[in-house]
Amino acid sequence: MTTRSEHPGEDTLLAYAESTLSDAEQQSVEEHVAECAGCARLARQSFRFTQLADLSAEEHGDFVRRAAMENGLSLAEAGAGPDLEERLAEWRTRWAGLAEAAASVALSAVDRGTRVVADGVAGLTRPGSGWQLASATAGAIRGDASPHDSALLSTPVLATGERARLAVLGGDEPEVTVRIDGIRGDRRPLVLLVSIDGAQPPRLETAERAAGADYLLARFDAIPIGTYLVAIEPFDDDEREGGTS
Repeated sequence: MTTRSEHPGEDTLLAYAESTLSDAEQQSVEEHVAECAGCARLARQSFRFTQLADLSAEEHGDFVRRAAMENGLSLAEAGAGPDLEERLAEWRTRWAGLAEAAASVALSAVDRGTRVVADGVAGLTRPGSGWQLASATAGAIRGDASPHDSALLSTPVLATGERARLAVLGGDEPEVTVRIDGIRGDRRPLVLLVSIDGAQPPRLETAERAAGADYLLARFDAIPIGTYLVAIEPFDDDEREGGTS
């Protein structure tokens, strides 16, 4: 019998996902994952892994990003204080781990610095958002960026959408800046930075309104080389400008 103190290993969870255990072992693991949140998460990943052989390259990429997002949200929730834990739990459950807007950011080392690629990830955006990010040039946001927002002005690598803009500044210590427009009231969306391969712990920032500005900013600095997801917490339509009350 598997108990809370005897967590099943990866091979056992994969066999469980493939239904190749004995009936008794299958039931034992099933009873364990019903009580253990950590093993339940690993079991879901094992179930998904068994489906990879039937996926196209695009579907495989979507699968990897969704799994990374789910894992990042779970880890961020586990390490958050009570005030943020509830919001992260709602993000993970009510919104099924989807974002108001999301982008992928790839940082790779080159001879004279860091190569950066940023692009929108439609598959991680909640239905009906309308905030999907897409690759753009720096000129797309320079016109209305505040002079003190150096990352938004100096980087040539960014993704932009209707209400959200993401800029990546390379160099020795790469920085990601997220700008959010059109949020009514006191709402301060969370912004999550997730390492796709899990090599780095997730990082969470609250978008704050800059002094004298009508938009919100969240910044992540000193980001190690790697590939990441940047996701903005989803929210109801009545919390944005132009939404219904």
